[in-house]
Amino acid sequence: MTFPDPYEAAKSSREHKAVSQPPFFIHTARGRFLIQICFPLHGSPYPVYKTANGITVHDFKLSSKMVDAVKEWTPW
Repeated sequence: MTFPDPYEAAKSSREHKAVSQPPFFIHTARGRFLIQICFPLHGSPYPVYKTANGITVHDFKLSSKMVDAVKEWTPW
């Protein structure tokens, strides 16, 4: 189930987090990776790897514009 609002998706999750849909590619010094944006109810959004949602992408910074551009969120 997807939601247009990240807060609604996070509220319906056991972990109180939502992830962006669809995932997108980024390019870093280590290569090209498929990532999603994790949106916790309490805290700031952060990028996570698509293949392992629990691992944060440390060498990539999100902008508020990128978070605002996401149209669909799923509960995590």
